[in-house]
Amino acid sequence: MSNTVQVIPLGGLGEFGMNCTAIRFGDSILLMDAGVMFPSGGLRGLGIDLITPNITFLKEHRDQLLAVFLTHGHEDHIGGLPYILDEIPVPVYGSRLSLGFVRKRLDERGLNSKKLTSIQAGETIEIGPFTVEPLSITHSFPDSFCYAIKTPAGVIIWTGDFKVELTPTDNRHSDLGRLAEYGDEGVLLLASDSTNADVAGLSPSEHATKEPLRALFRKSEGRIFLSCFSSSIHRIQVVVDLAAEFDRFVVPLGRSMLSNITIARELGCLKIAEEQIISHAQWEEFAPEKLVFLATGTQGEPRSAMNRLAFDQYRKITIRPGDTIILSARIIPGNERTVSGMIDCFYRSGATVYDSRTSEVHSSGHGYQADLKIMLNLTRPKFFVPIHGEYRQLAKHAALAKDQGLKNDQIHILESGQVLQLDETESSLGGNVVSGYRYIDSARRKEIDLAEIKERRYMSQDGVILITLNLKKKTPFLGIPPGVACKGVLSGTAKLKLEKNLVKQINRALDTFNREELADDDKLSKLIIHRVKIFLKKETGKRPLVVPLIQRM
Repeated sequence: MSNTVQVIPLGGLGEFGMNCTAIRFGDSILLMDAGVMFPSGGLRGLGIDLITPNITFLKEHRDQLLAVFLTHGHEDHIGGLPYILDEIPVPVYGSRLSLGFVRKRLDERGLNSKKLTSIQAGETIEIGPFTVEPLSITHSFPDSFCYAIKTPAGVIIWTGDFKVELTPTDNRHSDLGRLAEYGDEGVLLLASDSTNADVAGLSPSEHATKEPLRALFRKSEGRIFLSCFSSSIHRIQVVVDLAAEFDRFVVPLGRSMLSNITIARELGCLKIAEEQIISHAQWEEFAPEKLVFLATGTQGEPRSAMNRLAFDQYRKITIRPGDTIILSARIIPGNERTVSGMIDCFYRSGATVYDSRTSEVHSSGHGYQADLKIMLNLTRPKFFVPIHGEYRQLAKHAALAKDQGLKNDQIHILESGQVLQLDETESSLGGNVVSGYRYIDSARRKEIDLAEIKERRYMSQDGVILITLNLKKKTPFLGIPPGVACKGVLSGTAKLKLEKNLVKQINRALDTFNREELADDDKLSKLIIHRVKIFLKKETGKRPLVVPLIQRM
């Protein structure tokens, strides 16, 4: 195949989240998004905070990677960027708001954010053999982009997440006209969002949630706790507007909620009066009917604000009878059990709960079947790849494309790591690249290997450290050197190094204890635990269970 362009998904196909795909022509690569996935099921409670794509392929071809283009700023599209840029610092292009969220994450990790370039719909970016044009597309995130990528082999339309929103909250419409123009000129490949490919009809407007939410605001006589994704700025705007209408103040709960609201306000993407926002420290000064708490944790994430509220672990806030709980988000497959358990806790506290399964408190940012057909008919691609979704959604989307006139040999359902090769006339699969998952521990900001994850299944979230002290009975001195065994804390050479350093720390600590302290097992245990925990927090950022075992010989 001459003039061949390759499409290489590294994540986001056959799963929700972790969207990341390489587009390669010759010795040049563009990366479309770099998202994360959050642990669910058996991976919860193991100290894994994020799951990012395996980037072995990118590291092997680091000299070919020209840039990353972001469709929008949701975590499943930008959350993995710090873990790529940390190893391969390349330019990143996206909207002002998307880059605002990215810059915050890079700054938190001490990474360079100077290579972030803000772009606008309609401009063109010449980079290597590619010409990239961002197009306005409607989604649940302001300033989302669909990309038209011109390559020597033809044009690729990369939709990102989208819906055909006829009445967007920010009056920024999808550029359907420009998409139609590309369709007239000829589109080689359409790669299109499949999240709701199994839902019939046209997706409802974001405005569709406003009346149901207004009704809940009207009937609520106490505090309202509403949870949505912290990057769902359109939904936050609806809640803020309703809070103003019903004379309520907004209390952001959760670090990402407060951070994203601040960034969106500064960039003019969220309209809220400064006096309408009150801090967590001020809420007790206001009557219950004057408050709306905007919280993270729609999926019951263990350390999220909503989860801690449910289990009465949030500082100075206790759920009580008369409170209204609203979960304004879709429950991601795999999280149903966790969310149901959280809801049960709210009911036990006397609150009333509304979620997307029982009330119209959520409108999807992803197009239904009619939306997807509109995209297919506007662009009329030669080849089609469904993206963003579990396998059944990809298969449903492929069937829709077939219904619109595409033949089987024009449609490819890919999985992460597969290489799709295309030229002006044909397409084929061209083998596989290394793909998979990287499990990230945010406290250490490091990848966790599979051996360590296996250990953590048997231990608590931060592991356990066993310390053996063999002391002589008659004299408070060591009979033999202390023994240290770390389980589920670190792995490999880092684990061996930590154990050696801990032995040194314990010996130094023992030299500072007096005879009375060395002779009393309880006192000695507490002193050892205290010293070791201080050292571990400084060296690893972790707080494992420390168990001293004292034997008198």
